[in-house]
Amino acid sequence: MKIDFTKEEFRNLLDMVFIASWVLENAESPQAPKTKKYRDLEQKLYAYVKKMGLEDEDLVEYVDEFKSYIPTSPYEEGSECRAYIDKYESEIFWDDLADILSERDMNNHENLLRLKTMTPREQIRVKLDIEEKYHMEFVENGLQNLYIVKIVPAMHPTSKRKH
Repeated sequence: MKIDFTKEEFRNLLDMVFIASWVLENAESPQAPKTKKYRDLEQKLYAYVKKMGLEDEDLVEYVDEFKSYIPTSPYEEGSECRAYIDKYESEIFWDDLADILSERDMNNHENLLRLKTMTPREQIRVKLDIEEKYHMEFVENGLQNLYIVKIVPAMHPTSKRKH
């Protein structure tokens, strides 16, 4: 099978591969066996940069030490891809934080008792409502109102120790 790409299409494909590679490297060890097939494909595409007439764009370089192509610093830091990655990281940070805090709030002593009387659908609704409150807080104030409060174990409602 043969696929023909224009120079622009190939460059867009490289950008997509760069973003996908970044996701994989942040989810798995760079040398994880289960991602080898993706790294191999990435290398195959990077090897075609010169043939596709993109050598002047400073996208990748071959590093003898690693026996592989790697994205150049200007490409990693200055490309449009970096903007997508940064936006993604920011969105994921706020979503994950709201999710973790809502899980914590759902699992406090009072809520656990209340949740036992609810249907799964009602429980999901409560969690989503809590998440939404956190999202609104983060939109309005960022991390400004987020504090770490140390709870004395004997005073915590879920503590098994007698007060």
